[in-house]
Amino acid sequence: MKILTMPQIDMSQCPFVLPPPSLSNCGGHRSPIDGKPMYSLIDLTVCGLTALHNGEQSITDLSKWFIENDFRVAELWVYISILIKDVHTHSIAEWKIYANNNDRLMKLFKNNAPFTFR
Repeated sequence: MKILTMPQIDMSQCPFVLPPPSLSNCGGHRSPIDGKPMYSLIDLTVCGLTALHNGEQSITDLSKWFIENDFRVAELWVYISILIKDVHTHSIAEWKIYANNNDRLMKLFKNNAPFTFR
């Protein structure tokens, strides 16, 4: 089981004013290359697109934003492809439904998007 596609957006258009990543402010997400803390691209995309849609001016704390925003419209817009025997592509909202019944799938998502898949 492997994520094949990750969402891509122009982060400079998003209202982020985030501090440098640490284990606490990026949900424990780490770079697969060097193991250093980094913000999840999926989390940033969901937050950034939803914030733009809602007209938010600045996001200074990713963790706090996800706690305060239960409905994230970008979960309907962002699609991720995963290789599970075959390639499957669904929106994040759909993946959340499937992952609730599959521990391996939920683990994959929590490792790659800790705030989106709390």
